[in-house]
Amino acid sequence: MNKKKLKNIMKTPWTKSKVIALIIIITAIIIAIQFGIVTYKHYSMNRLIETQQVEQQDAQEQYQKKQAAIQKRQDHLKNKMNDYIKAQQGQIGISYYELKTQEGFDLNGDVQFLAGNMVSIPLSLMIAGKVDHHEMSWKKPITINGQQTSQNLDSYMRAMIENDDSEARLQLIQAVGGTEALLQYMKANDKETDVVDATGNLTMSPKTMVHYLLNLEENKDNRDSYTRIQAYMAKNKGKIGMLYTDKTAGEVEQVYTKSMDDNTHAAGIVDGKNPFIIAIFTKGQPNANECIETLVNMAKEN
Repeated sequence: MNKKKLKNIMKTPWTKSKVIALIIIITAIIIAIQFGIVTYKHYSMNRLIETQQVEQQDAQEQYQKKQAAIQKRQDHLKNKMNDYIKAQQGQIGISYYELKTQEGFDLNGDVQFLAGNMVSIPLSLMIAGKVDHHEMSWKKPITINGQQTSQNLDSYMRAMIENDDSEARLQLIQAVGGTEALLQYMKANDKETDVVDATGNLTMSPKTMVHYLLNLEENKDNRDSYTRIQAYMAKNKGKIGMLYTDKTAGEVEQVYTKSMDDNTHAAGIVDGKNPFIIAIFTKGQPNANECIETLVNMAKEN
């Protein structure tokens, strides 16, 4: 279009109909642009949703495959252990829990066994709670019946856990309020069963023992008292029936504890490819140590 024609168009008078027509054209263009934008956004959103759905489905399938593999592996271990304990004399209870997968199982896990010196674990957790609430202090002598003893809490705890000192355990039980106070603490952590037998002895199930150890493991990095207890346990080398992992050799040192009435127990947090917590309690088992060793190795090799 030359300049002359353009000038002629510009000189053309704008009538009402022309203005309306121009407005309609401009409006149509705007609507078309908006429609295009909305259509594009809708298309893009649908593509995004479809992509997310595919990714979620893939992730769900991967998760299900992973869980199925974990379940298969644990079922294999559970069946293997179950077949083994069925062939043994006496009574055996097992509770097993993997730290990475947060999956586990029980075999007679709710059966109560005489606790014996295994009460050192719930007692230690009870004391840790009191330290955290400033009711007790590691550096101060413990107080029993209103009287201070000659040693501080740290000394008594070392004696109880590292050396399985029964007198230190009795002193610590008195320091937290006596057997009744410990009993109430244990009942709060095992609400489904009675933690005292007919003769008044404290009892514990493998499942509850794993609960105590899991509590200890989960809090070891954010509660100093729990870190301290694990440090004691690492030095006891099984004197209170705790499994001890020799990280240098990569082997689990086989350790046991024998309580009254021929109850032999072992429990602990075991390092390895699949770190796990396990509690094995036995009663009336003539080959208890051998049984525990076999079951621990099954778990370790799983």
